[in-house]
Amino acid sequence: MKFLTLLIFILVSQGLSGQGITKTGSGLFEYKYGDLYYSYQELREILQTDNEALRMHKKAIRARKTSRILYRSAIATGIASFIYISTDSNCVDLCGFVVITSALVITVPMILGAIGTNISYHKRKPKSVQLFNDGLRDGMKNIGALDQLESNEWSMHFGQTPNGIGFVVQF
Repeated sequence: MKFLTLLIFILVSQGLSGQGITKTGSGLFEYKYGDLYYSYQELREILQTDNEALRMHKKAIRARKTSRILYRSAIATGIASFIYISTDSNCVDLCGFVVITSALVITVPMILGAIGTNISYHKRKPKSVQLFNDGLRDGMKNIGALDQLESNEWSMHFGQTPNGIGFVVQF
């Protein structure tokens, strides 16, 4: 009976060990959860079971949107300044200097802000996945015992967490 119980645990635990989100590499579908591949934005549905991971995911997506807006605004300001200087033949050297200086004063902080928020996005992105995976492991440690087998040398618990079901064996 002990051997059969241990064998069942080993078979089930192999399936549960792959339950976390893994990074597959760069590309459109860069994360794997179970047998399916997801983009980072699509992970929101999966991360909803862990509040901390979902909060970090939302912050990362917000940082990405902010970064894109700042990059595009800086590029538009630079292009508009260049077009104004190149098309206005009445603009003397002082006018051109003022326009270029104004464009630099506006675009440099935008570009620096965009770089900062982009770095924030790339730090929060793996952190949200890590929080979710840590929540799975913590849930398996703090599993509520539905069925419990014990001896002097080992104990086995079968239980359920918000992220799934599983076995815990302690030697």
